This record gives sequence, structure tokens and C-alpha cells, in this order.
Amino acid sequence: MSDVSQQLADSLIREFGFAEGQRRLCKMAGYIGVPPTVDEFFSDPHFAGAFLGRQLYPTWRNLLREIFPHPFYSDKLEIAVSGSIGCGKSTFCLAGMLYDLLRLLYLKNPHATFQLVESTPITVAFINSTLTLAQAVLFNQFRDWLNESPFFLEQQRRATNKKDLLPHKINLMNGSRGSHAYGRGVVSAILSELNYQGQSVKDQATQNYVHVKRRMESRFGRGEGFIVPG
Repeated sequence: MSDVSQQLADSLIREFGFAEGQRRLCKMAGYIGVPPTVDEFFSDPHFAGAFLGRQLYPTWRNLLREIFPHPFYSDKLEIAVSGSIGCGKSTFCLAGMLYDLLRLLYLKNPHATFQLVESTPITVAFINSTLTLAQAVLFNQFRDWLNESPFFLEQQRRATNKKDLLPHKINLMNGSRGSHAYGRGVVSAILSELNYQGQSVKDQATQNYVHVKRRMESRFGRGEGFIVPG
């Protein structure tokens, strides 16, 4: 959140109290309502509580609280995660992306907020060293979660174009190269298994990162500071 936005938020909360201040803030920032906090999102079965409430290790949940201290913003634009096999890295990353997607869906008009052309597709991207691995390991898991959550199922039904998964032309994309995101407004992305990319494509990780970062900054660096891609 920018300094000006933070000052505005503090002023509204001082004048109207926390709950009413938040309500007025969300209206001014173009939200349809106050998004749930991280804890509410991962505890309430209407959102992700039914399938993530007990799967997130306390350490990861605490990190998500740090990344998303407030439902309107996060100052963490990039997260690098490492750890042993089975420690929950993928679940943590996908959970954070799921919460980011919820925050985006709480905007009344994401295209207007970020000054995008209405026809611009908004994309949540999954990039891996091979297309098959990207789809099998991450894309399918995320897609399953969208179908297990009452909130996201309702959002899918609200999509006016049958070609789109979610309202506002929001879709998922999986690929093995960051260049697969050309022409798309990438609002959130996960670049996985970077350490397994072999010698023959040793610069692939850097290229993927540069391509995706450029897509995010060029399309989503123009909001008002209340929500940022990550």
C-alpha cells in the first residue's frame, strides 16, 4: 500500500472505527465488499477451510499472515520458497495464489482498477520445466481446489463467457516457458522446480522469471495501491 493509501486508511479507521473504516475503504478502492482475512479464508468452509484448514502447517500459515497482513494489500510482490521434499512448499504456494485470486475477485472491475483494456485476459500462470509436469502437479491441484470451494464454484457460474473460467476474463494457464504468457495479463504466477532445470536449458529459469515479471509489471503496476499482484 502506498504512503497516501496508508494515510487514507488510517484516517478512515480513526474517524469511523475499524469495521466502518474498512467498509468505506473497500468502496473507495473499488471492492464489492471487505475480503476475508487470511485466517478467515483458510478457516471458513465457504472459502478454503474444508480442504486447506488442516493441511497448512502452522509455519506456512504464519508466513501467509505475514505476506497478507491486511485483506486489501500486501507489500510482498515476490516470494522464493525452498525446503525438503514433503515439507509443504507447493501447498503453501498454491494457497497463497488462491487467496490472491479471491482478493482479485472481490474487485468490482479489475480492468478498470488496473487500467486494462476490457478485452485483456487476466491470467494466473503455472510455469514448470516441462509442460506435462506443470499441469499434472500444480495446475490440476489448483483447479481441483476451485471446484471444492463454494465461493469459487459460485464465481465460475458467474462467468458470462463460456470460454472463461471466472468472471472478468480470469483464467488459468500452464506452460513450460514464460513466453507462453505473451498477450496475457499475468496477475499471479508460480515458477516451480527451478533447481531441476538441466544444463541444456540453464538460462530457462532466468528467462521465465524475466518474461513473467515483465507481464505482471506492465499490466498490473498501475493500480491505486490497495491491491497488488504477487
